[in-house]
Amino acid sequence: MRTLCLVTIPRMLLALIFGSAAVNYFWQVYVGWPLFPLQITDHGKQFAGSIIMAGYLWPLMKTINLSASVLLIINRAPAFALALLAPITVVIIWFQLFFNPLPVPLATVAVIVVCELLLLRAYASCYAGMFKSVP
Repeated sequence: MRTLCLVTIPRMLLALIFGSAAVNYFWQVYVGWPLFPLQITDHGKQFAGSIIMAGYLWPLMKTINLSASVLLIINRAPAFALALLAPITVVIIWFQLFFNPLPVPLATVAVIVVCELLLLRAYASCYAGMFKSVP
């Protein structure tokens, strides 16, 4: 029961959130309209537009989102999936706090942060080697 609440549910929630964002993006690229219309402020549109205009960055982020989501769903290398999502999560947090402070996106960010912290704690032993000093 403890594993279900502290690992499985957060893992699936993260996979659902990041996977749905990626699917929404690719759906919109190929079909022309989004599956999940998002609320975004004018300031947020301006910032997101600059990332999209870079050309490669937005598709790269969405591909990473989708890949990490699949890894989390199938429970294959979940610690690696979290490492892939960490920099994207930082960008999302700052974006939502400063460019798009709307209630639903902020609640989603809170869920993401809680889930990632729970999973980072659960997979802490996988990251231990990164913090060892080298002689």
